[in-house]
Order: sequence, then structure tokens, then C-alpha cells
Amino acid sequence: MPFRDIAAWNALISAYEQNEKSKEALNIFQQLLADKSSKPNEVTLVCALSACAQLGAADMGSWIHVYIEKQCIKLNSYLCTSLIDMYSKCGDLERALDVFNSVKKKDVFTWSAMIAGHAMHGRGRAAIDIFSRMQDAGVKPNAVTLINVLSACSHAGLLEEGRFFFNEMQPLYGIKPQAEHYSCMIDILGRAGYFSEAMDLIKKMEAPYTASVWLSLLGACCLHANVSLAELAASRLLRLEPKNDGAYVLLSNVYAKSGNWDKVAKLRKLMKDSGLKKEAGCSSIEVNGTVDEFLVADNSHPMAREIYAKLDEIVSKLKTDGYVLNEPHILQVGDEESMKEQALYVHSEKLAIAFGLLCLAPPQPIRIVKNLRVCGDCHSFAKIVGVGAETTELYKSVCVKFQLEKECQFGDQILLVGDDPILGSWNPSDAIPFDWSEGHIWSLFLELPVGKPIQYKVLLKNSMGEVMWQPGPDRNFEAWETKNVITVTEEWDNAEAHKISEEQQAIEENEELMRNTLEEPSLPDSDRKAPRKEVAVGEGFERQAKADKNSAELGEEGNLVPLDEGPVLVPGLTQLSSSKEEYA
Repeated sequence: MPFRDIAAWNALISAYEQNEKSKEALNIFQQLLADKSSKPNEVTLVCALSACAQLGAADMGSWIHVYIEKQCIKLNSYLCTSLIDMYSKCGDLERALDVFNSVKKKDVFTWSAMIAGHAMHGRGRAAIDIFSRMQDAGVKPNAVTLINVLSACSHAGLLEEGRFFFNEMQPLYGIKPQAEHYSCMIDILGRAGYFSEAMDLIKKMEAPYTASVWLSLLGACCLHANVSLAELAASRLLRLEPKNDGAYVLLSNVYAKSGNWDKVAKLRKLMKDSGLKKEAGCSSIEVNGTVDEFLVADNSHPMAREIYAKLDEIVSKLKTDGYVLNEPHILQVGDEESMKEQALYVHSEKLAIAFGLLCLAPPQPIRIVKNLRVCGDCHSFAKIVGVGAETTELYKSVCVKFQLEKECQFGDQILLVGDDPILGSWNPSDAIPFDWSEGHIWSLFLELPVGKPIQYKVLLKNSMGEVMWQPGPDRNFEAWETKNVITVTEEWDNAEAHKISEEQQAIEENEELMRNTLEEPSLPDSDRKAPRKEVAVGEGFERQAKADKNSAELGEEGNLVPLDEGPVLVPGLTQLSSSKEEYA
């Protein structure tokens, strides 16, 4: 082109960004800055920020933010929303909140972006608080706002809150639930193990069936290893999208988790015969303004030798500390144990973590963005490495014993969650379980950093996966340097009874007890009984924790909602009797 105006630049940057070619989009943006014949406008910056969000390029995103301020560009709704979205997706929720709080006149898009930011970080209660403030400000939510709220409830395990918002969508907000809202609600119910209720909701759907509905159910089945329902969901999903590789991968994970390696092999053969290939996992990390990308078992990086040496060092240290790989996340690669280990150790996110530890000095955060869902083993690996780096390199640590006396029903579990990554960053799915002992005493030993204020709460999780938060305010704790064990004694419903003391006992003596406790087998899901019925109050919602009898009775071999007979798209799927209701 003889002359490239800003509209031409914007068209090219937007084309790359919308086709998920974020690196190319940012390269064009940098060419625009160097060209100086045209000046970026609001549209340019929105597209560039979206590309940064996709890549996790926090440094570049921050530079654009500074550029906006230096050029005195007015922050309109689109720029504010883009900045909040970028910082949230790059893992810097505090910066996202700073931008959000700096906006004087917030519209529905600004509020919705901040709710989504809390949702993706597992901060469901904070997301609901933002939603309440939005209504107090007189801003009417739209359909996207409710999707973000339901997503926040799903990620934080807020079952009753999710039910409340979904049921009140039309009566209270005048918004008719669409397929996306149903997908979120099915995800909430499925994560909690309420499969019968999820299937009833699908039957009553007024919106057309979409792949996302069955994908949500299939993902929940993967979490709970519900084989028969997973086969059903995969079959219906593949009817809608025959080339959806995610359906095969999730179902294969269900089979692997249940130890059915024959069906894993059959499914992989079926994928191969159909010409389907699983999308390659790709993890990206930004170091000094440059984004590096890694694939599984990647050897193309210039520092590949150093990266693998660092990864070997990390794995060796973690094994010494008791780390065991999560084998159900291995899709069968061979019979040799070493081959199975190798398959997990070279996942792209582990390579990115090793590269980050080589190139970033504490306290710089390691932020990794992946195109696919992180597997369970890599999730555990990242938590252990992150906690280890923080506690050993930034803080001295001390042994802390949390203790609670509470009588529970068989199959219930007590957990600890808090604002620190060690305690799961308020995400119930990352909460740390207590150990039960005679007399209904629940105990938990942790190594916590000295001098670092921590907020926390105790959770009660029943056998159906429903989470109940400890009533009252968040508890506060700050460890001090000592050779003894600090004991934190809790009462479930009395915050004033919170006591902190120091036991005159050497940490070395306690480590043996911790090891013995960790070696005790956890209660298998098959031995858990139906949950209790009890009224609890939390986060402004009075919830009735009702047991879903149908869900409790639904086993892998149990009868599901009868569906029409059709072509068997998944090996091992049993054809079921016909029904009056036709599923797409």
C-alpha cells in the first residue's frame, strides 16, 4: 500500500488477534509504533490489549497502559474493559482492580469484566460482592454479566448461590437463560456431583442444545469418573460436532481415571481411524518482554539443555519431599513405569515453569498461559513448586498446627482455605484437607511463612461435594519465628473462640506424626454415604443443603435418563431405551 492509515493498521492487527495469532498481532503493533506515519487510536489499543491477554504478555500490556496515560488518551468503556480483562488473564488481579476502581462512571461492561476477572481466579465470593455493588449502583446486568456470575459460582464451588442466580435470572433480572447459562449451571451441578439434577435441567432446557451443554456435563463426569454418563454426554456431543477432539480426550481421561485402559486404547484407535488429532498443548511465558512458547517434550528452545536440567533438578527434589505423579492423567503410552513418568514430566507447562525459574529472580511471579486445560498432575506440580519457591526463598517457615473439634457425618471432610497460594488462594478446589482423629478432632500440620499475614477459613465438604463455609469473618494469622509448633485452635461457629498458642515440642518430633498421617489411606468415594441435611448461612445466602437422592443412587452402571436409540459413536456406549424426549 502506498499509504497505510490507522484504519489499515487496525484491520491487520484485528485480523491476527481475532484468528488467535496474538504474537503476529503484537509484531504488527510494534511495526506501527516504529513506522510513526500513523498513531495508534483506541481501536488499535483495544486489539493490542486483547492480544496481550491471549498470550499472557503482562509486560507488553503494562507498557500499553503506560502509553495510554502518557499520550493522555481518555479511558473509554472499551479501553477500561480491555485493561481489566488483560490484567486478569495475565494473573495480575490487583492491577485489574486498580483500573476498575479508577473508573468513576462504570457501565455494565466494566462491571462484567471485573466479575469475570474474579471468576477466572476462583474468587467466587468476591465476584458476587462486585455483582451486588453493581446492582446497588443502579446498573442493570445483561446476559454476559450473569454468565460471569454463574462461572464464578462454578469455579468456587458455590452450589446454592449458583442455583439462586440461575433461578432468578428471568424473574429478577428479566433475562431468559440461554445455552451458555445452562452450560454454567450444569457445570455447577456436575462439579458438586448432582448428576440427576443436571440431567433434569437438560431435559427442561428451553434453549436449543449446544455442544457446550454436553461438554460441561462431560467435564464433570471426568472429575467424578462417572463412566456411563460420560459415554452418554460424549455421544450427544459428537452428534452435534463429530470432529470435536475434546470429546474423545475427556472421555479417554474418564476411562484412564477409572483404570479402563482397554477402552482408552480403543478410543485412541478410533480417533486415529477418523483422522482426528488432539490439539497440541502449548504453554507460553513472558520473560523480559519476550514471549516464549513450549510444546510437550519441546527441544526447539535455545536453552533446551538448561531447561531440562532444571526440570530434572526440580523433579528430583520433589520426589525426595514425597511428590508422587498423578498417574490417572497419563493416557496410556506404554507399560513401563519410566515411560509413564516421562510422559507427564515433559508437559509444556512444566517446561515453562523450569524456564521461568531459570530466568526470573524472586519475587518476580511466573505467569504461564496455556491453550488447553491444565492436567491434574501439572496443577499439583505448579502448586508445590510455587509454594516451595515462596516459602524457602522469600520467607523462613514454621510448623503450624490447625485444630478444630466438630462432629460430622460419615463421609464429610474438613478443609482449610485462605488468601495465600499455600492455602489455595480462596479456591475451595485447592483447599487443604484436615485429618480426623478420635473425639471428632480435626488436625492439619502446615509449614507457613514467618511474618506474613494470612487470612483463612475452614470449609466443610460433604460426600456429594457441596461446600459449606465457616460462618463469621475471615480469620487472621501471622506466624512468628520459633522452633516449637504453633497451634491454632478453631471453633466452627464462634470466631471469638479462635486461640493461638505455642506447643513446647520440637518440630522434628512432629514430622514423624505428619509422615504417618499422610501415609494413612484416604476414604474412597465408593465408601462415602449420602450427605447430611442441614441449614447453614454463608455469604448472605441461607442455604438448605439437601441431599440429591437420585444423584446419590446414580452409579456408573445405574440407569440414566432414557434416551433414544441411535448410532453408537463411542466404543463401549450401551444403547438405551427410547424416550418421549429427543436429545440433539
